Amino acid sequence: MKPRHGLLVIVAVAMVFLGSCIGKLPLVGLSLQDLNREPGEPILMIASSINFTPTTSFQWTARVESPKGSGSWTSINSRLFTRGSNQSEAVLYLPAYPLPIDSTVEVRVSISHEGTTVTRTKRIDYKQTPNVLMEVFEKQVSFTTPDTWFRTSGVLSTARTPAYFRYIEGYSPSIIIVPEHPIDERFAWGVEPTSIQEIHSGGTLYVHAKEIIDPPTTSGVISSAFSGVDLDHPVQNWKIDLVADTTSTAPGQWRVTRWRADIYGQITSNTEVYLVRARKSDFAVTHVENLSHMLPLNEMTEDFEPEAIIVTELDISESALGIGPLWNNNYYFGIVIIDYVDAQLLGAEEYDPQIIIAVPVLRGAQMVFSPDVSH
Repeated sequence: MKPRHGLLVIVAVAMVFLGSCIGKLPLVGLSLQDLNREPGEPILMIASSINFTPTTSFQWTARVESPKGSGSWTSINSRLFTRGSNQSEAVLYLPAYPLPIDSTVEVRVSISHEGTTVTRTKRIDYKQTPNVLMEVFEKQVSFTTPDTWFRTSGVLSTARTPAYFRYIEGYSPSIIIVPEHPIDERFAWGVEPTSIQEIHSGGTLYVHAKEIIDPPTTSGVISSAFSGVDLDHPVQNWKIDLVADTTSTAPGQWRVTRWRADIYGQITSNTEVYLVRARKSDFAVTHVENLSHMLPLNEMTEDFEPEAIIVTELDISESALGIGPLWNNNYYFGIVIIDYVDAQLLGAEEYDPQIIIAVPVLRGAQMVFSPDVSH
C-alpha cells in the first residue's frame, strides 16, 4: 500500500508543478468580430499577450481554403491591415465571390518572446447571409434598448444579419425632406409600415416594415420577430453584397474609402437605392442618401446554375458623396433597396386582377458595421 500511496503523491506533486508551469507559459489570445462575416466585408481581429509583456510587434498572416476541405490554400495577406499598439489589431477584408460558398479563412498571429515564437491560429467560415432591416423610430434620444438587443447572442446566433438604424426626430438630416414626424421619412421611402399609429413614447421598432415592437420588451421577443421575417420570397428579396475596395486605403492606413454594391436582381427605372449612414455610439442615422441616379445602365450576367443571374454593380465613394466617413471606428453604413412590383405577383388578392397596380416592396438591405470585436 505504501508504494502506491507514494506514487500518488509523486503524481499529484508533478501535476501541481506542471500546472504552475503551464500557467506561466506565454500565450496569445485572439478575438474576432462576429458581424460582417460576409464576402468583401471587414472584420476586426485583436491579439493579446497572456503571461508576458510584448516587446516586439505581432505578425499577422491570412490564407483562404477554397473550396473548404480541398487542402488548396491561397495567401490573402494583401487583405490584412494592421493597427494599434505593437500591431495588436488587424482588419481583414474577407475575400469576395466568386469563391465557392464553403470557403474557409485561416488567420495566424505570432510574436517573438525571449527567443521563442508564440502563435495562435483560428479559422473563419463565412458566407453571404440574408439581412433583416430593423428601424427604430423615436421622438427623443431615450430609446436605449436597441443597444442591448443588438448585442445579445439571440440575434447573432441566427443565420441572418441585422441591418439596424435609429431615426431621432430633429436630428437625422437627409436629402429626403424630413417631415414633422420621423416615421414620415419612412413613408418617403415608399414602404409604409403596417400601422400608422403614434410612435411609442419610448420608441417603435419595425422589422422589414412588418413587425412592430414597442418597448418595454426583451431580446427574446426581438429574436422571435427577427427569425420570423420572410427572406425567401421568390419575387421580393434580392441578394446584396457590399465589397470593400482594398486599393482605396491611404498609405499606412487600414480603412477603405470606396465600396462596391453588387445587387443580384433586375434593376428597373423604378428601383430606388438608399445609402444610410449612422453613428456607432447610438445607432442614430446622420444621413440618408438617394443613390438611384448612380445605378449603371449596363448590367452583367453571372452564369450561376441553374439559371443566369443579373448583377448590377454600384460604385460608392466617400469623396464623391461628401458626407464624411462611411465606415470607421465611429460610423457604419448600409444599403436599402426599394422597388415597385405588380401587386398580383406578390399574391395580393385584394387588388383587381384587371388593373395593374405597382406596390412598393423592400428588396433587401445590407450593412457594414464598424470594426468592433464585441459585435
